[in-house]
Amino acid sequence: MGLDAGAAWRAWRSYKGAGLGVLAFLAGRMAVAPLGPLERDLRLLNGRILSLGCGHGVVDRYVAELNTAVSIVGVELNEDRVRIARDTEHRAPRVRVRHQDVTLLEESGSYDGALVVDVLHHVPFEEHARIAASLADCLRPGAICLVKEMATTPRRQYWWNRIHDRLSAGPGPIYCRAPEDLAEVFAGEGFRVDETRRLRRLRLYPQYLITLRRI
Repeated sequence: MGLDAGAAWRAWRSYKGAGLGVLAFLAGRMAVAPLGPLERDLRLLNGRILSLGCGHGVVDRYVAELNTAVSIVGVELNEDRVRIARDTEHRAPRVRVRHQDVTLLEESGSYDGALVVDVLHHVPFEEHARIAASLADCLRPGAICLVKEMATTPRRQYWWNRIHDRLSAGPGPIYCRAPEDLAEVFAGEGFRVDETRRLRRLRLYPQYLITLRRI
């Protein structure tokens, strides 16, 4: 399934005035993220959705354009990205981004679903379980959590993604896990694993999706 071009255009255009550099970055973000193959999963979301490490919120704005049944609250640690999201949020009324650490949220059972898109491979391994536990606490029982991540194999794809991350995020280490390994982390923190699958679009990147349910 291909990208919904209309939803992508509207999400991208909502950042009008943010500057050419930001707009180019956001176009690249949507081009790399396998949003077309995720459409079926994104349409399953319903209600109030928590998005972890959402950056400028462009993926979330795409989701909101695609699925009118959701409103999204994004949490992000980069204050510059939060500022840009807030400056343009009037064009995306169902998406809000705030400067927040998910592990410090005190909103037990407040959300109907969650998105975690390309976040955890930037976070040390020892923090993954704590983040999963914090997400579990924020979700009501039965809520869907979609975790999209990068694997360690095939190695040529892993190294291509490593180069990409060095250019976009700097020279720090990355913490990719095999899909089954990351699924086990979430299973140990209050989630049921419904599905784990590789995403074959843009074979330069070792992308996969884990679909989880809050127990």
